[in-house]
Amino acid sequence: SSCSTFCKDPYLNIQGEYVCCDKNPGTCPVRDKCPPLAQEDVRQGIRSCHYDPECHPNEKCCFDICIKQKVCKLADP
Repeated sequence: SSCSTFCKDPYLNIQGEYVCCDKNPGTCPVRDKCPPLAQEDVRQGIRSCHYDPECHPNEKCCFDICIKQKVCKLADP
């Protein structure tokens, strides 16, 4: 697919290496409270990310206040 915005590759951290960092549609969901700790097998399904293109098209790469990292979350319209 086409990409209009490129950012430094956060994984390789090599000068001159870039990845697509276009934004997926929608906004990050707002979380007011942290749920009880999930079972380990459920937490394994969480995908960490740096940019939206690392997530599915209907997801955003959002900072999660509960686990203190950016993860793919279903986007709010």
